[in-house]
Formats: sequence, structure tokens, C-alpha cells
Amino acid sequence: MESVLHSFLKRLIEEGGTQNFLIINLSKSYYIQVAGEFYSSHLFFEAVSNNFLPTKNQLSSSQHQRLLTLGWNSPTKEGNYTYKTSINSSEEYNACIEFVEKTAKEIYGIDVIDEFMIELNLE
Repeated sequence: MESVLHSFLKRLIEEGGTQNFLIINLSKSYYIQVAGEFYSSHLFFEAVSNNFLPTKNQLSSSQHQRLLTLGWNSPTKEGNYTYKTSINSSEEYNACIEFVEKTAKEIYGIDVIDEFMIELNLE
């Protein structure tokens, strides 16, 4: 069964304009954002870092290390974790979906991402 993320990622790069983005609201504190543009295969991902989390929701050092192991780049002093990739095939779509789902589950404790958690903005 195709993940709900597949259709949203596809729309992100096949509709809208040059400043498309989607936000996956994993909880009140945790989110992953994806930026893309019309007919470009390049995607830019951000995962919330401790720079934007209240003390009670801060990520542990083991969560930080796991994010890096998954392929995320460390946040800058005032930024989030980042990741860049290109999608040119169905295998790459699936790899991106797996990357996001694994991050949601292993770091933020979210087992299932459903359509109600996703905000798509096509600009």
C-alpha cells in the first residue's frame, strides 16, 4: 500500500510554484518540513531541533546522534536539522518516504503519519 506521504511529495514537485513546502506535524512540538518547487527533483528537509523545542521536549544526545546516523546534518546555532536530496525515480520516492517515516518513529516516537498531520502549501 502506498504511503500517504508519496502523494504529498509528488504534488510538492508536480504542482504549484517555486516556493512549495509541506509540514508534517508529528505533535504539538515535533515537525518535519519539506521544501520543493514545481518540476524540480530537488527537495530540502528540516527536522525540528532543540533550538525550537521547550525544555521538556528537548532531544537527548542519543536522539541527536541517531539523527546524524540517519543522514541528517547537525543544526546550525539557530537552525534545524537539514537534509537535501533529489527524487528522479519511484525508488527515490520510496527512499525519501522511508527516511521521513524512520525519523518520525525513531526520533519523535510517531508510528504512523496520516494525511491529517500534513499541511501542503503550493506557492
